[in-house]
Amino acid sequence: MKNAINYYYNLYPINIYQNDRLYKFSIESVEYYLVPYNNDLRTLTTIYELTKALKQYNIYCHEIVENNKKELAININNKQYVLLKTAQYNDEKLNFDNLMYYPLVTSALHLENIIHPKNWRNLWMEKIDYFEYQVSNFKKKFPLIRETSSYYIGLAENGIQMLLDIPNSHDYCISHYRIKNYYTLFDLYNPLEFTVDSKIRDITEYCKEEFFYNTISIDSIIYYIDNNIFNKEQAILFFSRLLYPSYYFDLCDEIIYNNLNENILSNIINKNYEYEQFLSRILTYLHIKYQVPEIEWLKKS
Repeated sequence: MKNAINYYYNLYPINIYQNDRLYKFSIESVEYYLVPYNNDLRTLTTIYELTKALKQYNIYCHEIVENNKKELAININNKQYVLLKTAQYNDEKLNFDNLMYYPLVTSALHLENIIHPKNWRNLWMEKIDYFEYQVSNFKKKFPLIRETSSYYIGLAENGIQMLLDIPNSHDYCISHYRIKNYYTLFDLYNPLEFTVDSKIRDITEYCKEEFFYNTISIDSIIYYIDNNIFNKEQAILFFSRLLYPSYYFDLCDEIIYNNLNENILSNIINKNYEYEQFLSRILTYLHIKYQVPEIEWLKKS
């Protein structure tokens, strides 16, 4: 790997450290990460343009480094890699405040002209259709997915139903494909994880991850709602995304495509009732404050 970095980037680090498939090195107190990139080069070019737009407004994100051929990615052993030049505070764990304030400063940049946001409702319907196809084809191989799939499809359908009367036009900002419980500031500022979407996206994914893998209080959710959600439409977007079980679908994909043990689902399945109570308390608050429609089965939780 050192030879490749020397050859493609004219950089000559003394030591290179590998961690979770990333290669990290420092030169003159500047940190670099060589990271795998699994998407297409057209998307990478779009992301590169996005980082340049952010830089014009002094909004920080890791810099994508072109190689000495002015290319954004290199190929090593049939795998694509991208070199990121970063700041030196990458190891701090992501928290609520990071997510609350980072995307808000980007909302005036019209980022949707660079990366076109997707319609959640359409994407979720497509996901359910494909997931049902997977379950029908692999039901003998994955009995736990077969047994639990109807429940989580029901949650997703509830989220879809809530979006029926919401226009696909919001205040767009920098968001991430996913927010995981182990993410750090490196991930927050990693442009390879960027998408453009509603400010609701990241915070709801964070809430779900914290609920199932760490801990999160209702008070912190209420504080977020009071300071960041200002109308009924935003409130419905917020709650619909909490309903949508991305955490379950992601694990199922890991099981089906990466041959992980089905037992990784146990942690979230065992917390179903607690999460229903969590959702019920949030919906009650949103119903009182913004007249968000109630969901009958959640009123019983």
